[in-house]
Amino acid sequence: MKRVTLTFTIVATLLASASTARADAGPKLPREAFYISPGLTLGGTSSFDVGTGFTLGGEISLLYWNNARYVGAVVDALYDWKRDGGRMMFGAEVGFGPFGIDGGYLLELREGGPYHGVGVRLFAMLGIFGVYLRYGGIIDLPDYLEWGLLIKVPFPPWAKYPRRGRRGPRPPATRSPAAQPPATRPASQPMSR
Repeated sequence: MKRVTLTFTIVATLLASASTARADAGPKLPREAFYISPGLTLGGTSSFDVGTGFTLGGEISLLYWNNARYVGAVVDALYDWKRDGGRMMFGAEVGFGPFGIDGGYLLELREGGPYHGVGVRLFAMLGIFGVYLRYGGIIDLPDYLEWGLLIKVPFPPWAKYPRRGRRGPRPPATRSPAAQPPATRPASQPMSR
C-alpha cells in the first residue's frame, strides 16, 4: 500500500509540475537588441616554443542581436604566464544562437617588442557560461592554441520584445451590478407602488 501511495504521489507531482512549466514559457528573448557584454576569460595556451600555460583576462563585446543571429565587435586582453606576456585582440564577432566565431588583429606584448598577428576563436555559450578555442598566428613567434572558459553577462541598453499572444478567445467584458446603468421604464407605463 505504501508503494502505491508513493507512486501516486510521484506521478501527481510530475503532472502538476509539467502543467506549471507549460504555463510559464520562461524568459522572453528579445526579437531585436543591442548588447554590451563584458566578461572574464580563464584558460590555457599551448605554444610550440614554451609549452602549455595558464591565461587570465577579460573582454567586452558590443553586439546587435536579431532573431538569434548576432554581429558585433569584440576586444579582449589577457595575460599568459607561460609566454610571459600580455595579449590583446581587436576584431569582429558573428554567431547564431549559442555558437559564434570571432577573429581579428592580435597584439602580443612581451620581451622583444610588440608582436603582431591574427587570431580566430570559436565559442559556445550556455547562459552566461561558455567554452572557447582560439588559434593565433603571430609574426616572428610560434603559433599558439588557446582554450578556456568564458563568463559573460550581457546588458541590453535597447531591446524590442515580441508580443506574446493570448491562447483562446477573450472572455466577454463583465460589469459589476453597481456599475450597471439603472433600468429605464417606458413613459407609457404607470409607476407601481
